[in-house]
Amino acid sequence: MWIVLLPGCAQRRTFRADGKPWPIPGRIEAENFDDGTLFDSAYHDTTWLNEAPQDQRYRDSSVDIGVDAKLGLVDVGWIEPTEWLEYTVDVQRTGRYRLIARVATPENGRNFRVAFAGTDRTGPIAVPNTGCWGSDLKGGHCFGEAVAHPIRLEKGTVRMRLLAGTGHYTIDWIRFDWEGE
Repeated sequence: MWIVLLPGCAQRRTFRADGKPWPIPGRIEAENFDDGTLFDSAYHDTTWLNEAPQDQRYRDSSVDIGVDAKLGLVDVGWIEPTEWLEYTVDVQRTGRYRLIARVATPENGRNFRVAFAGTDRTGPIAVPNTGCWGSDLKGGHCFGEAVAHPIRLEKGTVRMRLLAGTGHYTIDWIRFDWEGE
């Protein structure tokens, strides 16, 4: 059997209304990873189904994304080791950036990494024990911040990969703040 891909069909793209890469500095919502293709996946999830209840789903994928309508919150949860998400990002200028992620877990010893163009740039980033999984679906939450040491990024458009070192945490967003040259 032959599979023929026509030009312009089944191309990987960012999950943004304007189709542009996520700007850095800036904030990236974890659930808005790229739309991949059969031959260029934008995620790896260890389960075939979204673990979130049917009425709390955000997009059609096996990535475990939950929605808290009271908080207007969408996040990635039920994270397991080796799972990853990829985003096309546009680093606006070369320099040092501080990575801050909004995360939650009731467990100790959780971590993730962030790679750019296939190279780990952060090492393990500790996820603090915040006392719960994030949202209680009633308007309350226990998110905290995971902060990485400043990293140097080169100007340009590149793929960024969020890689779970351990599992059992929730991630809402990742923000990159400009630190200087």
